[in-house]
Amino acid sequence: MSTENRVTCPCCGYKTVNIKKTFPICRICQWQFCEDTLLDSSDTTCNDITLTEGQAEYQKSGVSKNIDMYINQQHPVKKTDIKDPEWRIISVDDIFLNDFREDEQKEILANISWKDYASYCYWNPENIFIKRRESQQGTSSN
Repeated sequence: MSTENRVTCPCCGYKTVNIKKTFPICRICQWQFCEDTLLDSSDTTCNDITLTEGQAEYQKSGVSKNIDMYINQQHPVKKTDIKDPEWRIISVDDIFLNDFREDEQKEILANISWKDYASYCYWNPENIFIKRRESQQGTSSN
């Protein structure tokens, strides 16, 4: 499988999400990709469960949602599938958009580059939320 136009699934960590499609679904874990789940750790818009819940279910059963419909559609990981070496399960220390005040959220959203997927992935140590928090801490200590 070519990884061109593919980004890391935030649920299973494999580079399976075709960003050229509208609301693509991961071939491996059946997580429906939408940016909202990377912005808000409590978002359930696309998947009816949070990303944290989806990751836990994937670790347990191999699919993001333990529903017969998804279990029947699951595809095993192939040797050609590539796991993002930077990806990891969400931790309590990860920062999301909903961790900021409403006025800050609006400012962040106004300046976000939606095409730069990695810039708002929680597992990216250079993501915009970490940079924002670091700049706030630097400002508050002065």
